[in-house]
Order: sequence, then C-alpha cells, then structure tokens
Amino acid sequence: MKYLIKKHAIFRSIIKYYRNIDSLTKLPSREAFSYVLHEEIKSAVNNSFNVALFFIDIDNFSELNDTFGFEFGDKLLIEISVRIFNLNNSNEVLFRCGGDKFALVKSSYTNIDDLKQKAEQLIDEINDKIIIKGRKIYTTISIGISYYSSSCSNYDQMLRQAEMAMYKCKKVKKDNYSFFNKEMNDEIFKKVTMEIEMRKAYDENQFILHYQPLIDLKSEQIIGTEALIRWKHPEKGFIKPSEFVPIAEKTGFIVSLGEWIIRTACKQNKLWQEKGYTPIYISINISAIQLNQTNFIEMIKKVLCDTKLDPKYLIFEITETTLMQSIKDNINIIKRLKKIGIKIAIDDFGTGYSSLNYFRIVPADIIKIDKSFIDNVCSNSYETAITEGIINVTHKMNLSVIAEGVEKQNQLEFLKNNKCDIIQGYLYGRPMESEEMLKQFNKSVL
Repeated sequence: MKYLIKKHAIFRSIIKYYRNIDSLTKLPSREAFSYVLHEEIKSAVNNSFNVALFFIDIDNFSELNDTFGFEFGDKLLIEISVRIFNLNNSNEVLFRCGGDKFALVKSSYTNIDDLKQKAEQLIDEINDKIIIKGRKIYTTISIGISYYSSSCSNYDQMLRQAEMAMYKCKKVKKDNYSFFNKEMNDEIFKKVTMEIEMRKAYDENQFILHYQPLIDLKSEQIIGTEALIRWKHPEKGFIKPSEFVPIAEKTGFIVSLGEWIIRTACKQNKLWQEKGYTPIYISINISAIQLNQTNFIEMIKKVLCDTKLDPKYLIFEITETTLMQSIKDNINIIKRLKKIGIKIAIDDFGTGYSSLNYFRIVPADIIKIDKSFIDNVCSNSYETAITEGIINVTHKMNLSVIAEGVEKQNQLEFLKNNKCDIIQGYLYGRPMESEEMLKQFNKSVL
C-alpha cells in the first residue's frame, strides 16, 4: 500500500509539472494519460497489480452544446469533471481526453465487482441534476471498461478496447457501462474486412444499380425510377445495402460511392432518352455526409455537364432525419440544388422528429410517405388518418406525394381514393436492372 501511495504521488507530481494540464477542466490531459497508463501497465507486469481503464463519454453533449451554446457546454464539462474527480480514490487518476471524453485509470482493484461498483457510482453521480446558469438539466454518461489481461496487455489495446466498449454501450443503451468482450473485436474485424472488400469491389466494378419504377396514378404510366445501389460479390452473391452502406458512411467511402451512383444513374437516364424513350425522372438517395461535402454542388454540376442530362429529370431524396440534423445549412444547399433545376424529395417522411410546419421553409417538391405507414394503412385507423392527413396537407402546400412500399391492391385503391400522386413498391415492380426497365417503359401498368 505504501508503494501505491508513493507511486501515485509521483504520478500526480509528474502530471502537475509536465505541462499536460487541460486548460478548461484543470485535469491531466490526454498526453499525461498516455504516460500514466503506460506506467501502470509496466507496474501490472512487474508487480502483479491489476489495472483497469474507464473510458467515459457524455451522452448527447453535442446537442446540448448546439442548443445552449459553447459557454454552457464548457461549464457542463467542468461540472462533470469535478463530480467524477471528487469520487476518486487514492488508486484512481482522472484525465480529460478531449471533447466530451474522459479516462479514469484504476489500479490494484480486487475483482470485477469493484469495477462494476465504480461504474455504477459514476453513473449515479452524473444522473443527479446539474444546475448551470440557473438552468436545471439532466444528462448521462456511457462508460466502456477494459482491464489488463493476456489479451489486453499494452496501452493501444487497453484504449482501443475501452473505446469499443463505450461506443457499443452508446449504441445499445446509453446511461450505462459495458465491459469489452471478444464479440466486439469480432464485430470490428468484420467491419474492417467489409471496408477492404468494399474498396476492392469499387475498383473491380462489382457495384451495379437497380431501378424501381415510380408510377403516376393519373396516367398509370412510369414517370420515373429510383436508382438503388447493389453489390454483386463474385463469391457471396448480392450483399444487402444495409450491410455495407452504413460502413461506407462511417468510413467516408460513401463520398466516392455516392458520386459513382449519381454519375451512373444520370448517364443511364440520358442513355434511355437517347434511345427514344419518353424522358422520365431518375431519383437518387443523398446521405448527410454527401450533402455536407464542400464540393458537393460543384460535383453535381460537373456530372450533369459530363452526362448532358437535363437537371429537370433529376430528383434527390433526402431523409427527414438528414434534413433536420442541420436544417439551416441544408436548406441553403437545397436552394442551390433547386437553382440548378433539381427536384427535392423528403424521404421516409413521418419517421423522424420534424413536423409539417418545417416544410413551410424547406423548398422541397415531393414528400415520400414511409413504407411503415403504407403497410397498415388499410387495417390501422391511426395510420389511415395520418396518411390521409399527410396527403391532404402536402397537396395544400403544392407538393407532390409519393407512397413507397405499396405491395397490395387494397393499398393501391386507398391511395387512388385519397389522390396520392405517385406510388412505388413491389405491387408493380421490384428494383430491376436497366435492361429489364426497358421492357416496362411506355406501358399501362395498373
């Protein structure tokens, strides 16, 4: 015990004079954290001590910062750091690792229950109301825990495993703690492997587009298609977009892949027109990451110039959730797109947290009603009323309505009776390759 006390006194002295103090919280910084954790691991090896790492993240901090301002956010960081620090024992050192993240190194603990108890103590302390500038708020933290073992025996492993556990915790249930386990490692390995294969697929032209018809209910003709990415793997067959698109977004690869989708879809639509078919719309999904690229507008202009597609035949689908993430900036981008001549559709409408009131200021052209409403539109009175209301109000705002996920005849009849403009779904056609789409053009389809 005397050795431990002496050792931690030395660490604190080093931290104090090492110029590695965070200027806001006055806690040791990430640089000091790196030094101390390295030293603790050496002690664990040489003296058979246990050492654990708690990686702590404030839940929803960015939203609080955006809502109440940076000064408020700074005061919140200070208050939380004080609360955690005041719970420290002599065998614990707290660090700020940048942003809203903290690290707590705990040595010479007895067993796993000690770590659980510590994590619960931290969570309970932060759960108590916080008063900043006269405003009461309630916030939470998520904690990832790793500890020295044969499979976690160096700084990089301990930090990576604690971070992975923390992010898993935030994904599954915030305001909680999670220990690293092998399944998390397997999940990361799978994602890394998927990213490598995805980039290889891009180079080897394994990605293709399928097209799902958009049907005008008045003319009963195809007036457009939605372009949908597909990955045709030479060994695994078709890989679902739900398996690779989230990874593409997380790694930033969606920027390159998204440009390929836009360019390929525009080129295909122009090719159909050159073959003499009636011009139709091509609709393309745009992610938040794409939308916020500084060169996004310039890239779109170049694609349209290269493919010679008239922009009036192009629709960009932006989800309601994406739109609301940064509504002022996104409205400005949408205005620039519309100035080019591109139509804007708000996708998955009704699943996010916005209201129709926002669409007084959003220069959209189309609202797409989410499939979750259409599924039960003939059997659930609540969803029937909601769908009728969306169609009526949208029309009064001079916007068009697309109903997606139409699979049954009674859904079609309901939408006809309520004067929905356009439908999309398996009732008419699944997503298909471009050659199959040629057979569908200029036909009466309903």
